[in-house]
Amino acid sequence: MKTLLTLLVGLLVAFALSIVVASYFGGENVILRTADVAGETHETRLWIQDLDRMVWLRAGSPENEWYRRLIERPLVEVRRKGQWKRYRAIPTPHRTDEVNSAMARKYGWADWVTGLLRDPKATVAIRLVPAAG
Repeated sequence: MKTLLTLLVGLLVAFALSIVVASYFGGENVILRTADVAGETHETRLWIQDLDRMVWLRAGSPENEWYRRLIERPLVEVRRKGQWKRYRAIPTPHRTDEVNSAMARKYGWADWVTGLLRDPKATVAIRLVPAAG
């Protein structure tokens, strides 16, 4: 029984580690900077996708804290390839399937691994439109 428990704990740790490795090292990562209602900024590491000459993010769930901040205050900043740019974030649910497919192609195994914890029907595509200033 102790051996089985040790094996299960080991498998859970390995699975958690694979999620972390996939998220951080599975492809291009950007930093999304959002602000809460008090004006405090928060940074979140995410994947990004270029599709149809537009830039896209994907929320795994509308319950994500960073997504809720983005809804309340859609002016965001993204650090990509070492440079910060300002965008207006626009949730675009009708493009979610396309963005999910494009992310699966771009991130491959890492998207598959992290997708084990994500309900594809709950994800939301977010279009980033360059903002002035």
